[in-house]
Amino acid sequence: MRKMLPVSFLTILLSVFSFTTIFAQSKTISGTVSDDKGSVLSAATISVKNTKSNTTSNSFGVFTLDVPANGKILVVSYVGMKTQEIPIGRNETFKISMISIPNTLNDVVVIGYGSTKRANITSAISSISEKDIKNLPVAGADQMLQGKVPGVTVSSNSGQPGGGVSVLIRGITTVNGNQPLYVIDGVPIHASTTSGGMDYLGGVNGQNQESPLATLNPSDIVSIDILKDASAQAIYGFEGGNGVILITTKHGRAGEGKLEYNVYLGQDEIQKKLPIMNLQQYAKYFNSVLAESNSGVTDTIDEFRKPELLGPGTSWQNAVFQTGMIQNHQLSFSGGQGKSTYYLSGNYFDQTGILINTGFTRYALRAGVDEQVKSWLKAGVSTNLSRSDQKL
Repeated sequence: MRKMLPVSFLTILLSVFSFTTIFAQSKTISGTVSDDKGSVLSAATISVKNTKSNTTSNSFGVFTLDVPANGKILVVSYVGMKTQEIPIGRNETFKISMISIPNTLNDVVVIGYGSTKRANITSAISSISEKDIKNLPVAGADQMLQGKVPGVTVSSNSGQPGGGVSVLIRGITTVNGNQPLYVIDGVPIHASTTSGGMDYLGGVNGQNQESPLATLNPSDIVSIDILKDASAQAIYGFEGGNGVILITTKHGRAGEGKLEYNVYLGQDEIQKKLPIMNLQQYAKYFNSVLAESNSGVTDTIDEFRKPELLGPGTSWQNAVFQTGMIQNHQLSFSGGQGKSTYYLSGNYFDQTGILINTGFTRYALRAGVDEQVKSWLKAGVSTNLSRSDQKL
């Protein structure tokens, strides 16, 4: 017993010391939250990263928070402010100043009869900027809209490279077509569709033979604005009844000349093939069905008399599917001096489909020169040359 007492006493001391150490690692912190102008922010969210500990600031911008033992980073967020991550360390009081996020209401949005600030717009207009569509591996700009604009349905009619794309802005409207009106730098472009049967190009019912924007180089696009309601598209009359998509392309900027070269490469593969029988398995299945049928026919075809002698046959899925390749090359020159600016770009796009003998190739050249003649007058000329080849 005397030998065990010291051991038990030492164990108790270690347990108490361990509990005291763990307890000491937890602490309570406090602080204030304000904006970059010094005004207090109420209802700001303060939390400890990777833990469940969180709280909000009161009407005076003051908060108190329990930090667990594993808490290292303090995360502070507020609507319209940039989220901050602050190391906690040994600090117990914090004075946090939030930084405002730039307001997008001052962005300029292109509309049918000019341009205006987003804050002044009351109609339904959605916009996509260059950074949202940059380097997307698609043939046409209409495919870039997929999943990026609420209320706009984008679907591929055939899945073939450069194939027709259906864009529905205001739902299914008329029997004459549901495609929107595309306007590129003020020039309308219509999406051609077939209404039934075979068209003069040999197309399939209701499908675009080729995307109307497949001939336009997506790398030349600055922004895409979608006019949804009647007031926004009224200037285009009945042609804008299915919605209007305004596309603004790049122009030169005054300053030192700029040379850019962009390239991306990729490949497409079919994700899953259907599990089907090979020739030998099919022959056995055919003979078994024939034997169980009541058709009165008991003699099988000559090739299936001895299935064990047959090979696997031809895998038609392997025969028709392939690994598709995609590549895009973009070379552009831009610049200007004084009141004159220029922009020149060349594009080569090539996509091989996952189905043999399908593909799409595009060669595009775009040039533009602008001159600020007066403070109220700007003159310019833009040229777009494109050649596309679609393998069906």
